[in-house]
Amino acid sequence: MPLLISKADFAGRIPLPANLDSATKLEQHILHAQDFDLRGLMGDKLYYDFLNKYQDAPYVDFLAGKTYDNDGINYTYEGLKPVLVYFAGARLVKELDMHITPNGIMNKRNDFSDPVELKEKIFRANQYENTAIAYWNMAKTYLDFYSSDFEYWNNGCIEQKSGFKPRMTAVGYGRL
Repeated sequence: MPLLISKADFAGRIPLPANLDSATKLEQHILHAQDFDLRGLMGDKLYYDFLNKYQDAPYVDFLAGKTYDNDGINYTYEGLKPVLVYFAGARLVKELDMHITPNGIMNKRNDFSDPVELKEKIFRANQYENTAIAYWNMAKTYLDFYSSDFEYWNNGCIEQKSGFKPRMTAVGYGRL
């Protein structure tokens, strides 16, 4: 599965530690955000069509964003990248200070850092999820405006209920 965003896409949105190993820590969360969060919002048909054609028109603008005119009003659509950044960020924030060792999952502890409390992680993850949904709502507006360019939008994909908010679950965290 292609990675639709990279570590660079987080700049200006979610601060990442300089020493974050993007190959082992970040990429798994990006893939999960794509496959579990984005696919649930787009519906399977549109999602898989998008994955197969994301480098082609009209999906390039859908991913990267663009400015478009509707009835004389200019709209700035930032694309799907912020949706994925915030969903991946929500997943990452829950595991950033944990390490799996032969003795089990351990919190990062040393002279220069203290682990963040679980309630702070939950707050931050929920904040990132809410931001992702706000950007997704902009993506839906874009899809509705350009619906003739997207064969599977509202044509075979699952229609989401108003106010739909995906929730992430993880072992040990329950429903956040």
